Amino acid sequence: MRGVVFQRGKVVMVTDPDGSFHVMPGGRRETSEDEQRTLRREIAEETGYSVAAATRIGHLAFEHLTPCPPGYPYPYPSFIQSLFVVEAGAFRRAAIVRDGWETSSRLISIQAALSKVRPDQRVLLRAAIDRRTPCA
Repeated sequence: MRGVVFQRGKVVMVTDPDGSFHVMPGGRRETSEDEQRTLRREIAEETGYSVAAATRIGHLAFEHLTPCPPGYPYPYPSFIQSLFVVEAGAFRRAAIVRDGWETSSRLISIQAALSKVRPDQRVLLRAAIDRRTPCA
């Protein structure tokens, strides 16, 4: 599950180890988790934010182009993840888990995010903006 996370007039931008940015924190479902639980856990682990509201806006299809690593526990070579527009709730730094996939995350203006992310991310951010219903 992945989410484009907003809080007021800002969006969460995640920095990857290679220095690139993205606006879709999230990850894979663990055994016995449902979609909402996965989304809430992944958003908290990668950004520190709780999920106040989430609306599914689509699905992302992925396909690995390299050979399957030995013992890889996930579907291979193709898998799908749902994409949500998320309104962030409370922030808890202690919820963040740095596991090597992301180096940091921060709230930035939507305009700044649009200028920093790759074109494919820009398309998804614009789609999320179009579907967003901000919390009052």
